[in-house]
Amino acid sequence: MRDLSVSLRSDEGLVQAVRNIGWDIYDGEVLAIVGESGSGKSVSVNTLLGLMRQDVAIVNSGHAEFGGRDLLNLGERELREVRGKDISVIFQDPMASFNPVKTIGDQISEAIRVHDERATRRWAWSRSITLLSMVGVPNPELRCKQYPHQYSGGMRQRAMIAMAMANRPRLLIADEPTTALDMTIQAQIIDVLRLVQKETGGAIVLITHDLGLVAELADRVLVMYAGKIVESAGVVELFASPRHPYTRALLESLPRIGDQSDELRSISGQMPSLVELPEGCAFHPRCSLSHDRQLCRELEPPLQETNSGSERLSACHFSRELDELDIFDR
Repeated sequence: MRDLSVSLRSDEGLVQAVRNIGWDIYDGEVLAIVGESGSGKSVSVNTLLGLMRQDVAIVNSGHAEFGGRDLLNLGERELREVRGKDISVIFQDPMASFNPVKTIGDQISEAIRVHDERATRRWAWSRSITLLSMVGVPNPELRCKQYPHQYSGGMRQRAMIAMAMANRPRLLIADEPTTALDMTIQAQIIDVLRLVQKETGGAIVLITHDLGLVAELADRVLVMYAGKIVESAGVVELFASPRHPYTRALLESLPRIGDQSDELRSISGQMPSLVELPEGCAFHPRCSLSHDRQLCRELEPPLQETNSGSERLSACHFSRELDELDIFDR
């Protein structure tokens, strides 16, 4: 992806949902995109697949190359050939994603047969049972005949993952895959996602605000704030030494075993309106590093290498000052 900018129409005006972002992903890699709600995570990937409403979303610029084609220039028919086959999505709310009047088995079978004309109904049904078994759904022969409302939340998420991996996609987009699930089920879903990657050999884009999930699964992390990428780093580097004050604040807000403080840390203030963004760095009104410095107030920092030749990128004028701070020092 290169230079993607997306605006959304609203009653207040045009929302600058995504602003000039770009990234690469490679086979077998897990790329996590993290940030608060409204930071542009889901909008950026949904735009790639033509899943944004055309009367609401405006693609201002950008291109997204996948398999030698620019996804942003494909027609609806061509996108349908890509969706579910080469690129699959695990949506945040599986109950809203399944058809309530069709059985789970019918829906997985349909996903297979749409992209494989040679697949018979019997073979697709057998494959559906196999997929449900692979993702840990008990008694898959019976479960295939059941409807979405007969599944628990965790089982619906497993069924959604089974359908996503049905055609062995090269890229799997997991949009908040553990939201609203308890910790035990979350751990099981993490294991299932690892299985998916082993089964398909493809790449995964993990969209989440759950940093624990990022630590378990991701290879690289993009941190988004107010529609822009503010930091890019390997997962180990990011957790060990963040190079953007927003990333540091996110990590500081995590509870830690053995912490004796009475309250969790939070990030002061709120994310700015994406209709009227402040001048300079969008994070500076909430930043503990800015100290209301003129440079932060007047000039938006570019996303650039933190050190010469480094693959770590940060959009902060004073990122090197973070070397002097210890995020675990309370």
